[in-house]
Amino acid sequence: LLYHGVTLGGKNATAREEVPGRRHPTVGNRVSIGAGAAILGAITVGDDAVIGASSVVLKDVPAGSLAVGIPAKVKKRIRHP
Repeated sequence: LLYHGVTLGGKNATAREEVPGRRHPTVGNRVSIGAGAAILGAITVGDDAVIGASSVVLKDVPAGSLAVGIPAKVKKRIRHP
């Protein structure tokens, strides 16, 4: 679920790429991304994760986690039925 104004952005390729050939984010299943959030670079947002509104995600977010802030930090694990 992507709310209004979400940015999924790539980074320019560099000699020190973390994941060779990959520049854009990968978003898992059942992920909720709040309004105005930005997910930038070759990172992965795991299944069932929640990204808070206006957060800037620069590092991987594990499955089932809540990430918020600038830069986004994982605050807690989310329990799903």
